[in-house]
Amino acid sequence: MNAKRGYVPEDDRNFSECVVKDMRSASRHLCYLISEGYDLTLN
Repeated sequence: MNAKRGYVPEDDRNFSECVVKDMRSASRHLCYLISEGYDLTLN
């Protein structure tokens, strides 16, 4: 499915270089925790 949502004014802030860098870092940390067997479900 290729859906395009279009431009939203908040995109400049939400997807800035700094924010994307932080999201990539968080993604790496989550992948590490999952691979180490941590249960990431919220109870």
